[in-house]
Amino acid sequence: MSSDLGSLLMAAVLGALASSVIFAALWVAWLRRMQKQLKQIERLMYNKPIPPARPTPMESAAAFASNVMTKKPELVAQFKVKDGQQTVSVMESDGKRFLRVDGDLSWKQRLQMLRYLKSEGFMD
Repeated sequence: MSSDLGSLLMAAVLGALASSVIFAALWVAWLRRMQKQLKQIERLMYNKPIPPARPTPMESAAAFASNVMTKKPELVAQFKVKDGQQTVSVMESDGKRFLRVDGDLSWKQRLQMLRYLKSEGFMD
């Protein structure tokens, strides 16, 4: 009788071990799938175009005049991006250069453009 009890106990332990291994494998597969979906969502979020910054509407001409630069920025260079849909301008005012983007560019495109401008000597 003890051999029957031992074999039943051994079968129960092996069954529990097998079911726990199967459960762990399915759980790991599900976690990997969820992680892949989250990375895809993150990639889609970061590839969206960055909306251009728009100034807030001015309430009066005096407030507008106080916010306007005294020296008008000069155009240093101008580039067309994405089949001519967007324009990136390098402007200079008071010895400082900055970018003005007409249109929507993703952060990757902005970073590529900035790296290019630095390598060509347009930006510091």
